[in-house]
Amino acid sequence: ATLPVRITGIYFDLGTSFDGGTAHSAIYSSRPINNLRIDHSFFKGGNREIFSDYAKVFGVIDHNTFLDTGGDESDFD
Repeated sequence: ATLPVRITGIYFDLGTSFDGGTAHSAIYSSRPINNLRIDHSFFKGGNREIFSDYAKVFGVIDHNTFLDTGGDESDFD
């Protein structure tokens, strides 16, 4: 997407039940995004709260809270 994408001020409750091999995400993209901002949101549960599947995503993720998540920050390259 060439237009800016902003996700802000949302409470995501993904629960605790998910298959460990399946991404359980609040935000998912399979297409490139050049200008993404995710801020001031709350993520609870899930295993890959913000997930991009084979697409390059550029932007900022700041001022969020992640609680009881199974994700791994090393997923971000």
